[in-house]
Amino acid sequence: MSHPDPVVGLDTCLAPASEERVRAAQAVAPSAEETAGLASLGRLLGDPTRIRIRDTPLETGAVRNRREGRTIHHRHDDVVTDRG
Repeated sequence: MSHPDPVVGLDTCLAPASEERVRAAQAVAPSAEETAGLASLGRLLGDPTRIRIRDTPLETGAVRNRREGRTIHHRHDDVVTDRG
């Protein structure tokens, strides 16, 4: 049995839409720059180690830093016994 709807690309919409509604949606849609930034943030926060580093105050000594030119490398020190 075949599916009655044809397969279409992501840029194709089979439902009719008014120009006014399309313009209204485009006016509130995030820019390509904004979505790229959000995607980058998602990749950054998607790493469990980065989450641990982000949530650990530097003053605790639990995060070690190493500078390489303009880049600073952080790593979480797993030897911390008490954050209390």
